[in-house]
Amino acid sequence: MDTAYYSRPIQQKLDKAPRRDPPSPRKEQAHPELRHPTTKQVENYKKEGVLDEAAPSLSPRDNSEPPLQRTEEGKPVDVTAEVSDDDPAAKFMKSFSILSAKTLGHLDQLEAALHDVEMEVSETEQDLISGEMSIGKAKDDLAQIEARLDKLQFNGIDSVQTVDLHSGKEPAKAARKELVRQAENLSARIDKIFKQIKEAEKTGHD
Repeated sequence: MDTAYYSRPIQQKLDKAPRRDPPSPRKEQAHPELRHPTTKQVENYKKEGVLDEAAPSLSPRDNSEPPLQRTEEGKPVDVTAEVSDDDPAAKFMKSFSILSAKTLGHLDQLEAALHDVEMEVSETEQDLISGEMSIGKAKDDLAQIEARLDKLQFNGIDSVQTVDLHSGKEPAKAARKELVRQAENLSARIDKIFKQIKEAEKTGHD
């Protein structure tokens, strides 16, 4: 800058003024996806020529733990976990989210367990009527069956939560309601058999 045209005082001020460094070239900001790329993204970038094979400054995120993804229910679920064919939730996976599918699968398991209890009640009742089972044996068996039914109902069916579900909320609520109805009916049936046994014992003592 030519200072010949400035007066001496102005020139002195200019000499004392702090000098600014020339502006540095604007750094190019990395693409957001390149800041914390996944391993798969890094591999794709290398194939497309976006990154060279070394790419030391772009290390993928730590994949030591499986990534979690929030489902529509708002709860973190391991989206990398595979559901095996024998998993109760497998048949619901195509129509519902993971959490809904697992809830519906659990309800299916409870339904199967309730069906087993119902079959035991029927067999005990039939054996009692046919005379193949004594009254004492029938009472013991029914007491054990009733205990399993109570555990299945209070610790299983009643503990199923549907409030956080979205895609499978209505089917799950309907399934749980039906299981509660079946469990209550089965409990009433057991009570009825106990009353019949009590009457039979009373009649036998008369």
